[in-house]
Amino acid sequence: MSKTIYKSSEGYTALMAFYDAHLKRWPVPYECLTVPTRHGETHVIAGGPPDAPPLVLMRGAGGNALLWAPAIVHLSRDLRTYALDVIGESGKSAPTRPSYKGPAYGEWLVDVFDALKIERANVAGTSRGGWLTLKIAHFAPERVRRIVPMCAQGIAPISLKFFRYMLPVLAYPSRKTVTRLLRFLTPSNLPVHEYLVEERTIVYKSFRQSWMRPPMFTDDELRQISAPTLLLYGEQEVVYDLNAIRKRVARLPANFHIEAVPNAGHILDHDQPEAVSARIAKFIRDGT
Repeated sequence: MSKTIYKSSEGYTALMAFYDAHLKRWPVPYECLTVPTRHGETHVIAGGPPDAPPLVLMRGAGGNALLWAPAIVHLSRDLRTYALDVIGESGKSAPTRPSYKGPAYGEWLVDVFDALKIERANVAGTSRGGWLTLKIAHFAPERVRRIVPMCAQGIAPISLKFFRYMLPVLAYPSRKTVTRLLRFLTPSNLPVHEYLVEERTIVYKSFRQSWMRPPMFTDDELRQISAPTLLLYGEQEVVYDLNAIRKRVARLPANFHIEAVPNAGHILDHDQPEAVSARIAKFIRDGT
């Protein structure tokens, strides 16, 4: 337990107890792996047919592998899924936080692939996990087959309105502030996800969010990504300007494709888990 990323030993213990309790409810058969990397050990929840195409999954800032539970039911049918606890975030991986500038996170993912004996991976990630998905495709293109960055950070600036909801959560984490944030992120006609309220509340009460933010990708960096890329956003995305993202993608090569998922917001795979999972699986299978 690192004092740098958890507020107290009691908070860390409570968060790990929550993690373990909900891992027991993981909706598909799974195995937990802990693999070495040069930036620290990484915890992985693996599932799906062992001989199926590999899909590496990553969550956003403050997240962990458990947040893939709604989608994993569908993704693990025909794919070998590896849900990672990103290092330095709220899961069971090492508490190390290398700089987002430079090669560190690319090195980390290459080491994860090596430890899992994955020669070429399909990769999907949400929010900051979407940034990591783009990062590995840029850093080690020979190790990537197809990628699905979802509501990805690093394509357009984060809206100032988002910070009006996020900052109270960081300053005064409670069910009230977390629910208010999730209500903002979720389409108005959908309920706020109760599991996310519970999970985000305990995370923000016990976990120190990193103030480091990944840099925006330049057009040149994005053009250097050769993997077929499906950028998925919720049709009601509020953290980023979807029109600005579409305009930016229009300047990129033809291997970049963007789609908006109907009746979904920033947490699109929780808003529409079956539709999002089906789209990911089709893209990995067919490339379209």
